[in-house]
Amino acid sequence: MFLVIGVAVFVALFRIMAATGVDWFVGLPVSLIPLALITVFVHLVVNGRPSSFAGDLVLLAAWRLKSWLYLAGALDRPPILWISDDPPAHPKEF
Repeated sequence: MFLVIGVAVFVALFRIMAATGVDWFVGLPVSLIPLALITVFVHLVVNGRPSSFAGDLVLLAAWRLKSWLYLAGALDRPPILWISDDPPAHPKEF
């Protein structure tokens, strides 16, 4: 899936730059940058890792950002690690 997205972005960027009059020897390397970034991402994050690894990295980065903002005084409350979507059970159900 990532390869298809990378090729589509490459083709779109190259066509846009060709339509605006950018020479092909300038447009080709610039258009290859997203494809190279996706290739590096797949090599380092996706291959040989669990399927949730990329999502876990995003959640960790969000947690670190929220913690940093709280410690810097930009947030009023500390970040919550886990929010349960289930409503609590009534005590008579136990």
